[in-house]
Amino acid sequence: TGSGMRRPTPQFLAEAFRLVSMCPMCKEKESTDVHVLSQEGDACLTHVACRACHMALVARLEPSDTGVACVAIVTDLSLCDARAALARRPITHNNVLSVHEALTDGTFLKEFLNG
Repeated sequence: TGSGMRRPTPQFLAEAFRLVSMCPMCKEKESTDVHVLSQEGDACLTHVACRACHMALVARLEPSDTGVACVAIVTDLSLCDARAALARRPITHNNVLSVHEALTDGTFLKEFLNG
């Protein structure tokens, strides 16, 4: 679709980066390193690391009616780890079913205990 091809505007990025420039954990101002991991439509996924307390989070930033909407999770992933995780193939339905079968038929437990 057309809306999926839009890129974040410079004004949005400036406001979004200002939002995450203060560490949410230690409240230190302008202590974060922010890196864009990916962009989808108007939104961007970022890795934010605090130089003061070493906290890291992955945050999705997107435009909202009031400015910037941010959903974030605290993580122990480094920037390099976050990039590597995004580069992996997605988990498929078959992957989930295979794990479920191994856990429910006893195969996993036998292999785990004998391995």
